[in-house]
Amino acid sequence: MANGTFYPYALFMESVIEGLINFETDIFFMMLVDATYVPNQDVHKFKSVISGEVNYSGYASGGMQLPISTVSYTMTTKTLTIGASDLQWPLVTFPLPGARYGVVYDSFTKDGSGSDVAKPLVGYVDFITPQVVTDMAFNVNWPATGMLSLKLP
Repeated sequence: MANGTFYPYALFMESVIEGLINFETDIFFMMLVDATYVPNQDVHKFKSVISGEVNYSGYASGGMQLPISTVSYTMTTKTLTIGASDLQWPLVTFPLPGARYGVVYDSFTKDGSGSDVAKPLVGYVDFITPQVVTDMAFNVNWPATGMLSLKLP
C-alpha cells in the first residue's frame, strides 16, 4: 500500500468555477508518474503538463479510473468533502525509478476534444519516496476524511 499526502492543484478551483470539473458527473483517473515529474501546485492546470508517466508491467497508460464516492457539505464544520474509492492495481511491477506521485485528473473535456490540453488536474498524491514493487498489488487508499476536504473560515 502506498502512503502519502494529497495536494490539490491551486488552479483546480479555477477549473471548478469555469465549469471544467463536475465531481458528480465527470470521470476521474489517477495516473502514476516517476520523480522526473516535478509538481507545481501554482501553475499546473491540465494533464498535458504531466511528464514521467510510468510504463511498467500491469499499468495501463492514463492510469486507473477513480470513482468519486461522495460529495458532501457539513454545515457544523463548514467543510466540503470529496470522497473517492480506494484504488488497486492488482499485479504490477514497478522497478526503479518507481512510482513517485499519483496524479488525479478529470478525463472529461468541456470542449469535447478529448485532448490532454483540456483535461483539468485535481491534485496529486506525494508518495514521499519512489514506490518500487515486484509482482504484487499496488494500493492507494484514501483517509476516512476523504480524498479532498475544503474548509471555509
